[in-house]
Amino acid sequence: LYNLKQCFIGGDNVPSSLLNDFNKVMREHNSECLLLEGYGLTETVTVCSVNTIYENKIGSIGKPLKDIEIKILDDNLNEVSFNEVGELYIKSNTVMNGYYLDEESTNNTMVTINNEVYIRSGDLGYIDEDGFIFLKGRKKRMFKISGLNVYPSEVEKIATDNEYIIDASLEFFNEPYPHLNLYVIKNKYCDLSNEEIKKYLFTEIEKRVLKYSLPKNIIFMDKFPKTNVGKIDHSAFKDVK
Repeated sequence: LYNLKQCFIGGDNVPSSLLNDFNKVMREHNSECLLLEGYGLTETVTVCSVNTIYENKIGSIGKPLKDIEIKILDDNLNEVSFNEVGELYIKSNTVMNGYYLDEESTNNTMVTINNEVYIRSGDLGYIDEDGFIFLKGRKKRMFKISGLNVYPSEVEKIATDNEYIIDASLEFFNEPYPHLNLYVIKNKYCDLSNEEIKKYLFTEIEKRVLKYSLPKNIIFMDKFPKTNVGKIDHSAFKDVK
């Protein structure tokens, strides 16, 4: 461990508890190594932004790398203010030329703004005053309840910040009325009951998000349904009666 200098992670929602636990273990073994979160897309070929040992914020995906520009835009392609949520658009010399033999998808993803070509990421997030980027989740996973935006990653991060929860997924159901369920996987070493964890999670979530983001139920699972490529299959979750 002493020889490790930096480790990087990305590709999906990274719980703050994982970053903190990793860094704690490194310190306990006299290592200065940090686990640093970054972000990239297949369509951009390489990493677009990343935390470094010199500049980092827990919960962020860092700052854009040199010669990579990331804008946060609204639905009308207008740039939003600091800390305002919008979609990430990325410009660099590494972006793809297009999807092979798929002109429609290429045109939907590659957007020209002021004569410059940007990749439309499909990810929502914001930039703070220090230039760090924070993700809010996939745009297609944003729910609307009573006309307000609900970002599942906010609630999922609250859940996985708890050392006893290793994964979480907030799912929306429209029947018999619009509501949310939070599905969680408990750490096998957990010595708390499900009811104790539920009580803690409901309290923490209620303190930190709007009431429209509150789950109706918290359901414990041994594992989440997955797609053929190993990602969570959100369409496969079942509501509870």
